[in-house]
Amino acid sequence: TTDRIDKFVGVLNKVPDNFPLSRMKRFVINNIIEFSDYNTQINVKRSLVKVEVNRLDRLKNSLKKDN
Repeated sequence: TTDRIDKFVGVLNKVPDNFPLSRMKRFVINNIIEFSDYNTQINVKRSLVKVEVNRLDRLKNSLKKDN
């Protein structure tokens, strides 16, 4: 993610002052949406991993109690 943001900033820094504002706005909005979607995916994956880890911990504890 940091690499993508660094590339995004690098592109923004290379844009000439006379670049059309509407195109710049569209570029920024599209990238912000992409970053947001990526962040959402990461949060969903993180939540799913936590759920699975908790499930496995409960299973492990249950097996320990049975022994």
